[in-house]
Amino acid sequence: MQKIGEDVTNYANRIEQLQTLIIEQETSGHSWEVAQALGASIKKQSIQVFVEGLRPLKDFIKARNPLTLDKAIHAAREEKQVRNSQESTKKLYGEPHQSTKKPTCFHCNKVGHMAKDCRSKPTTTNSRPSSTTAPIRSIECKYCKKPGHLLKDCRKRNYVNSKKEGNQQENQQQSAASGGRPVSELKNTGNDKSSTSKKN
Repeated sequence: MQKIGEDVTNYANRIEQLQTLIIEQETSGHSWEVAQALGASIKKQSIQVFVEGLRPLKDFIKARNPLTLDKAIHAAREEKQVRNSQESTKKLYGEPHQSTKKPTCFHCNKVGHMAKDCRSKPTTTNSRPSSTTAPIRSIECKYCKKPGHLLKDCRKRNYVNSKKEGNQQENQQQSAASGGRPVSELKNTGNDKSSTSKKN
């Protein structure tokens, strides 16, 4: 396993030395064919030990699936160089980070919120009001006496007028249906005989 603070080159050299030492000890005294088989098995195991022992690069090298220890070492060195150059770039240019300074509003110049979230109205540079339009707050409806709109735009007046027009149309329709007589007369005269014409 790679020691804390140990670079890839030193770790790779240590694994190579251990691999050579194990192969020499395990293959001595065996036939050439057996020594070759043992050597191949030990080399496969040393690749696995090397890759599993890499601390930050383990998953990257494992994904490359190197067939020899030399290829695994080469891949680990390349990846370490790439990561070192990225770290030096971060140090040189600095990592993007959020400012701890609170935002200042451009409308009210208070700290803690942006202009789009400002509750106070923006200050106007024009101190005198325009002659063509009166400020909205000074306009008052003559019907409902509420500020902000004129009589012609009054919603309450329009609602009341629409109700009156609806009632008038309803009355006209009812009187046309009863032959010009009021509906109350029709209700009072329920049968053909009039109550006043009866005599005992």
